[in-house]
Amino acid sequence: ERRPYLVSIVAPAGVGKSRLLEAFLARQGSHVRVALAQCLPYGQRLTYWPMRAILLAVLGLDEEVSPDGVRASLRTWLSDLDETEAERIAELLVATIGGSESESGDRVALFAAWRRFVELAAERSPLALVIEDLHWSSDSLLDLIEAILQPRGDVPLLMIALTRPELLDRRPAWA
Repeated sequence: ERRPYLVSIVAPAGVGKSRLLEAFLARQGSHVRVALAQCLPYGQRLTYWPMRAILLAVLGLDEEVSPDGVRASLRTWLSDLDETEAERIAELLVATIGGSESESGDRVALFAAWRRFVELAAERSPLALVIEDLHWSSDSLLDLIEAILQPRGDVPLLMIALTRPELLDRRPAWA
């Protein structure tokens, strides 16, 4: 349908959420790009740390890449955009993943940059974003995920969230 969808798989630990995900993804074929991220328990990493894995997967980069390498890749990847817009998006995304001296305090700009990046990625090929252990995420990350999925463009995007029921205690209206 070329529109964003969110599927939340909510179940206690050990039920088989990951096995269900693996079986689903195995049936998707090579035409769907999959970007997988995992939330870590509170206090271990940056607020938006799971987004780093998504960014690297979409760009086709490995974990060892430096922030400058991510920035350079983003500039190339965003080369179809106006140079000013591409630079702004690249700087916001790199700041999000901890690759900048100054963290962006403008949530609206940050969320818009991520949304634009995800839309562009999904326009290039159908995209499945998977976030595991979402119950460990910060409220800011949950806000970002919701912002990415707000209908704005006709893009083939599927976001799959694996989470325990504790998430619904924090966000009863989640998806």
